[in-house]
Amino acid sequence: VLRGFKITGAIVRGSVIPPDNVSWSSSPTHPIGAGIYCEFSSPTIVDCVITQCSAELGGGIGAVGGTPAFMDCTIEECYAGGMGPAQSGGYGAGIGLIRGSDADIINCKIKSNVGYRNGCGAGVYCWKSEALLANCDISFNSAQGSIQGGGIYCGGSPTRVTLEHCVISHNTAESGGGIFANSPAYVRVTNCTIANNRLSGSQMSVGGGIHSAGSDIVIKN
Repeated sequence: VLRGFKITGAIVRGSVIPPDNVSWSSSPTHPIGAGIYCEFSSPTIVDCVITQCSAELGGGIGAVGGTPAFMDCTIEECYAGGMGPAQSGGYGAGIGLIRGSDADIINCKIKSNVGYRNGCGAGVYCWKSEALLANCDISFNSAQGSIQGGGIYCGGSPTRVTLEHCVISHNTAESGGGIFANSPAYVRVTNCTIANNRLSGSQMSVGGGIHSAGSDIVIKN
């Protein structure tokens, strides 16, 4: 358990993340999780503030596998992408989950995080993972350039994301201002408020609130 800490100003440079078809090997050079990095581990992070941290994936928090839990935390003003020589897009400026992570994110504020460009999930990025987000405020997340999923990006198989009693507002993206659900993700949105999200970029931009690209998505109440 990590409780009551403020983590600020952490930077992990580089942009090369092992692709899905390559077996994972631990390395301190992986540009993941500048503020907190969970690698096949299951910590509980409580009442922490993670701010102004930067990495290619998970500027604030990055998780590879495991079952981490984040409760009553604030992840704000973190950045994803632009840290390598190719000035890459970045994934999950606030929180990035990959490779079978199964995360509980409860009563958290994920706000004012920024993706660099051509990335995914300025607030939360969930790729081939599972996540429960309950009573969270995911707001004012954006990108310096185009991005998919201003608030949340869900994609890859198997991905299962459940959002309950969340506020997803004032996020900006080229597609899916609030939520971008990509095939074949399984997404359930219940008792949430999705408001004042907006699109940036060209006239081809789609889904100011929610954009579903062939995903299995159900929205209730």
